[in-house]
Amino acid sequence: MRRKPVVPALAAYTAILGRMMFWVARRKAPVLLSVLLFAVSANAAEKEDEDAAYNLYKVRCALCHYVERPEVKFGPSLKDLFKRENLMNGKPVNEQNVSEWIANGSANMPGFRYTLNQKEIQLIVSYVKGDLGKPSSR
Repeated sequence: MRRKPVVPALAAYTAILGRMMFWVARRKAPVLLSVLLFAVSANAAEKEDEDAAYNLYKVRCALCHYVERPEVKFGPSLKDLFKRENLMNGKPVNEQNVSEWIANGSANMPGFRYTLNQKEIQLIVSYVKGDLGKPSSR
């Protein structure tokens, strides 16, 4: 047996609110779901880039360079590279110049232009710069 509401206006308001919520849920659910899926996929793509950058650094750079310590290994440390004023060749430190250095190499460093594509070089630069998580967090 259904109880009668104490305040009829409150019952009417509750019924209207319930119908509105149902309408919003039916009409807006696909939009909300799309936004949620986009956010999840963007986060997954970012995580994938972080992992790829870390693996590229470990395979291609870590043999000669530290990224989390200021000490010299075989090559100079990459810690705080983007806080420095110039590279060893005298060019200013920026993403373009660091990418060119990785691609072309130097007298003491091999160039990677034939073994890494531009996206992979950019991932390494972003990793060293700290854009893809903290290099020292792994």
